[in-house]
Amino acid sequence: MASCGFLAKGGLLLLSLALIALLIVPGALAQESNAGFQGTVKDPTGATVPNASIEVAGPALLGTRKVQTDEGGSYRFAALPPG
Repeated sequence: MASCGFLAKGGLLLLSLALIALLIVPGALAQESNAGFQGTVKDPTGATVPNASIEVAGPALLGTRKVQTDEGGSYRFAALPPG
């Protein structure tokens, strides 16, 4: 009877490990499907340019995306498709 208890505990352990693996593996296999970039707009003297319009375009984008720089001249494009 002791061996049945051991098998039951071993089976429970195996089942627990399988469930944990099912929860972890999809996240580990996921890949990032978008990208982004950021920067700062400066004039020829090196001063930052606030409220500058920045536009990005490309075949994968299906159009354009536009942003304006903040008061420090910084901009950021996020969630752009690859390519």
